[in-house]
Amino acid sequence: MGRLRRRRPVDRGASAECAYADVEGNTGLWITGKVPVRGQGTGMVPAPGWDDAWEWTGEVPFEAMPHVLNPERGFVVTCNDRLVPDDYPYFLGSVWMNGYRNRRITSVLAGTERLGVDDFRRLHIDFTCPPAQEFVELLRGFAAPGGCRQAGMPVAGGMGRRALCRERRRKLSTRSLATTWCATCSSRPSARR
Repeated sequence: MGRLRRRRPVDRGASAECAYADVEGNTGLWITGKVPVRGQGTGMVPAPGWDDAWEWTGEVPFEAMPHVLNPERGFVVTCNDRLVPDDYPYFLGSVWMNGYRNRRITSVLAGTERLGVDDFRRLHIDFTCPPAQEFVELLRGFAAPGGCRQAGMPVAGGMGRRALCRERRRKLSTRSLATTWCATCSSRPSARR
């Protein structure tokens, strides 16, 4: 990780998540890039260009960018999730992934002491869908298939809740009713978190 600190890869460009591993068994992650510190605002909306209060006052120092070396759990997971706590002193953005993919990868890696190429190959094409799993569990609370329709949820092809709850694998697939329902409902503004 010392080499990563000295070389500061892509610290002059857009932010990137640089995962790190070496032959000594070290693992790490460092967020790099040029991130402005602003006098006012976040840069997410237009600012009054005539007012110097909104100008950049500097950049987030490389050493202050989020990073970890040899985490206690033994691995790092990077899925464009929010990596900093609420009290982090710099604004790094406001658009983050929902955390489902990170949690799925973590659950697979956490239970395994040693992984090989085939394990990671399977993980890269893993279509397990945690949102669909949660969605199906929520549907179990409906007393009848009509309950889904009454809640404003689509009932595709008349298959209803029972058919959806029978889908045990909860994998993303073009033939999966759970995938269809989950994608449809999550695209509705009222269903978003």
